Amino acid sequence: MKYLLVLLTFISMAYGRVNCPDYKAVVCHAGSVNNPNFQEICVSFSSLYGHLAEHEMDYYGECGLRNVKAAYACNAGLRHQDADKTICIQKDNDFEQYVDSCGSSKNCTCYASKDLYKFDYFNVQTASFDPYTQEVEDLIFSTRDIQAGQDRFKVATSEPAKTVIKSENGLSFRLGSERLNAQYFVDMCWTNTTGSQDYQLDFSLDSRISSNWQGVGPIDYPSISNLYTKFQLFCDINFDGVYDYDTATLVDSTEYVPFSVGQYSRFDFSVYNAEFCYVRQAFIENNMSMARPWDLKGITVLNNLISDEEVIQDGPIEICHVQEITNGNSNGTNGSYGSMIETVTVGTSFTTIEKKKIYECTNLRFNDSNHLKTYIKHGKDSKDFRDVHQHDYVGICNNICGPIHGNGAN
Repeated sequence: MKYLLVLLTFISMAYGRVNCPDYKAVVCHAGSVNNPNFQEICVSFSSLYGHLAEHEMDYYGECGLRNVKAAYACNAGLRHQDADKTICIQKDNDFEQYVDSCGSSKNCTCYASKDLYKFDYFNVQTASFDPYTQEVEDLIFSTRDIQAGQDRFKVATSEPAKTVIKSENGLSFRLGSERLNAQYFVDMCWTNTTGSQDYQLDFSLDSRISSNWQGVGPIDYPSISNLYTKFQLFCDINFDGVYDYDTATLVDSTEYVPFSVGQYSRFDFSVYNAEFCYVRQAFIENNMSMARPWDLKGITVLNNLISDEEVIQDGPIEICHVQEITNGNSNGTNGSYGSMIETVTVGTSFTTIEKKKIYECTNLRFNDSNHLKTYIKHGKDSKDFRDVHQHDYVGICNNICGPIHGNGAN
């Protein structure tokens, strides 16, 4: 497949919403990593930075689908079922037809049915793949020619969830058999990397076929082969961290239909609350009364999967960082004095002393929640880091620098 592109449109999400005062931050809290149940909570800034650093799946801001990754080409298969009998093909003036026997003709060839599959194979480049990071293991792809099966498909991989097919130039099937009876499929996988178990996504898969047909006139491969196609959506709905390809449930399917005019087909479908899904597009040649023209032996499937991810926008994030300056120096965006009255005992007398506190205020701006988490991770185990940020509040710093009500203001 060339570009496995799926139109991802986010339809509806339901979370418990909270309204936090500006001296507290709203956090989307995942709960258990193995069984996340996202809830919005309010946390003070004195604990926000440690909280986000210690909870990898939590996010600053309101809950919503985040960390959505693109779908990827993950598997393919090919078979050429046995014919009922030996077939003979007569070639005269570039025209081919089936005949009962070749007789003495020198332009005729007979094929045993049991050997036809040996001429079909597909070329594929695969690599181990992390669906969470979308990274190819060691950046290494292996290239193989996989011969077709007979009654069973020969496939590119047994672990498609963690395998990616290199698909810049499409997925090529070399159908060398003279008889039009090939069946093949391409799979597109999508892994739920969001941590959310309650969601709905709409998808659209566009598919095209190309061949090396050099004939004259409006004859194309789908037409001359009487090509049919169907789409099937399979999903694993058991959130256990195991992407079970073999026992995934059939969620949606079309019937076999003629491949669309213009060598184009489209499948619209929805995914609900699944851990892992794949779409299988199957192809079958039906014109077995005709030999395969030589120029139709190179078939390429190009499935365009465009991602239009309307993920929740959680940035930019504005935070006013209010720090108490103990050395009397202020180097922030603005600085001011705050008064504190303290009564101390000197001997048998009571003395009232007015102490001055100096605050430094700095406007912090982060692109999004991931940017904020990157900033705070170094303070995960630092009490001093958390103490320094205990007076922070949401938004741009006020003209008068200092804590606000609720986070240490007098």
